[in-house]
Amino acid sequence: TIYFPRWLKRANPEIAPMDFMQWLNVNSGAIQALGSVAIAILTAVLAWITWQYVRLTREMLGEHLEAAAARRRELRTQANRLKGILQGLPFSYDERLLEAIRNCYDFQSFPYDRFRALASEVSLTAGSKVSIVETNLKWLGDLFHTIRSALPPRLTNEPLEGVSRAYDWNKFPKREYETKWRNAINELDLILVELDSFEKALPNASSE
Repeated sequence: TIYFPRWLKRANPEIAPMDFMQWLNVNSGAIQALGSVAIAILTAVLAWITWQYVRLTREMLGEHLEAAAARRRELRTQANRLKGILQGLPFSYDERLLEAIRNCYDFQSFPYDRFRALASEVSLTAGSKVSIVETNLKWLGDLFHTIRSALPPRLTNEPLEGVSRAYDWNKFPKREYETKWRNAINELDLILVELDSFEKALPNASSE
């Protein structure tokens, strides 16, 4: 039995205790209206939460894709950088070899671990080729370091021939030098091929 407040009874003496089911029947319209409003509000809240989740997911995905693209750009830059340095080195019989060795980049200081990590994101093949590049370049780096260590400090107008005689060029490993040199360039080319293939296979590759 439902008992109404005293003030309501004083305002309307005809109101008497009412059975709960009877009260529901009497007020069914209002109850349905309130339920509809509550459902509409709940639906709007759920829609807002879903939209926020989708937006956040898209932002996170976009940031992840952009970071991955930045790493691939770094990989391409590093590969082209090394390739450009190697292509600037002359053949073993070229008279410019000594000057090139003296001014060449120190291959020992290159960040091979970072380079390998970037390549491994593209493919296991690309990552393994970095190890071959590293082996060849470190061999060249050791050779160049040995030659530079034997040379005296370069004076401004000192003839190159006099400096050259400070190193015993009869010991220069011509065949190994050109083999390591070519191998490094070839492996860098293959890394770039792997990178191109990977990016072509990406969704929306045409828009990138």
